[in-house]
Amino acid sequence: MKKSRLALPELITCLFILSPLATIAQTNSGFNAVVQSSSGTVTPSASYAFVDANSMTGADLCLKISAAFSSVNVMNSNGVVVDARGVPSSLFNCTSDPSPWDAIMTIGTLPNTVLLPSGIIVISKTWHLPNNTILVGEGSTATILSATSSFTGADMIDMGEEAGGFDCEDNVPPNYPDCPGIVIQHLGLSGNGSVTGIVNCCAQELSRVTDVQITNVTVGLSISDKYAENSGPYSNLSMANVNTCISVEPTIANGPPPNTRGFHGLHCAVNSGSQPAIMVDTPSNSFEDISLSGSSSQDGIRIGYSAAAQGNVFYNIQGTGFANVIHIENGASGGTPSSPSNCPNNPSGNYVCDVSIFGISRSGGSGTIQNDLLGTSIPAISDSTVAMYVVGEEVQDKTTSAQNIGYSVLTTATASGNTPTWLVGGDAPTSTSSCAVGSLFSCTGNTSVCTLSGKSAGLWECIGGGTWKAIQ
Repeated sequence: MKKSRLALPELITCLFILSPLATIAQTNSGFNAVVQSSSGTVTPSASYAFVDANSMTGADLCLKISAAFSSVNVMNSNGVVVDARGVPSSLFNCTSDPSPWDAIMTIGTLPNTVLLPSGIIVISKTWHLPNNTILVGEGSTATILSATSSFTGADMIDMGEEAGGFDCEDNVPPNYPDCPGIVIQHLGLSGNGSVTGIVNCCAQELSRVTDVQITNVTVGLSISDKYAENSGPYSNLSMANVNTCISVEPTIANGPPPNTRGFHGLHCAVNSGSQPAIMVDTPSNSFEDISLSGSSSQDGIRIGYSAAAQGNVFYNIQGTGFANVIHIENGASGGTPSSPSNCPNNPSGNYVCDVSIFGISRSGGSGTIQNDLLGTSIPAISDSTVAMYVVGEEVQDKTTSAQNIGYSVLTTATASGNTPTWLVGGDAPTSTSSCAVGSLFSCTGNTSVCTLSGKSAGLWECIGGGTWKAIQ
């Protein structure tokens, strides 16, 4: 059978007819591109640019990253991935450079991902991350950002800024900074003993810190402003040789940052001193799988020292060597709050309520949970493990003027003094045993042994002295 062949001009014509991308690629060259099809019409659509930082001009890694940002045509790209993993280690000293992202301030907001190499990268100034920035290392012990002794700035990394030129600032009326999508992961920070590790003032939705190791700083991670709401989760963190691991309190006058997506997974050893390992002066957060070690002169976690801290949840907290693993303040030490507490029915001015604590353990030290809401004369719970400790809201005497007559509290701790306790046993409670009003007792036996004063029940409530009342 005879085979037909196309002449070269005919072949080229067919290729252009079958592949309309050929003409599109000629008009928008230089960056990766994709196409979109709508109603049979093929149109070009900008995609991420991929830039090898090592191919850029610059005397060190930071200048090469900055040059990579400046090289991107923002009109033809939806963002950029800067791969700096090929930059040689001889160029890791950025001792006189500004933040690499300062270049973005001149070209407009550009979603970006920066891939850092393994090794110690020396920096001398704060790295300011704008919105939609993903900073990725090769591991928390492999990629290390190290601050010089003459470091300029209070923080090693800022997640967003209150002011400084980024487009995410002041773009939400009335002039609220909103810098979403900032991610830091798989790297380490080594400070000079006088800087803060990471500060989030303004990074909100889709912003998080994951798999980060922080050493030799004053505060490892600070959530400093209400404009950081809905950020997180902050997970898989390791800190050592720090004064404070995590600070979630208003260090800026705008107020406390509410409603983060939680702190999950932290190992932290703090320096001896008076500061707690974790400071919580903000509502609606969760702390889970936290392991802390410190000295008997400080607390592990301090709640409600200077601002409202209602609705927080703590789960699986281990403390070693502290005066108290968890210390619930009444606000008196921090002074009168600048704004009213968000705790309902709060005539006394305290501003901690609705706090749930589960799975607390203590090694060394003297107290597991100290609750100043009940009065500073009430000793701390000394049980080495506490399965549950729940603080509700203030109970008021409304027969005269409103006043606080106590807090609703329930715990499983046995050494809790006058605090209501939830106990469990194989038979009914005895009428001669003293109990705090409101205590519960669960009887796990059968009807014959769960009987007291002729009544059988699986759940009993203490109504005063040694008197138990069957509930069900």
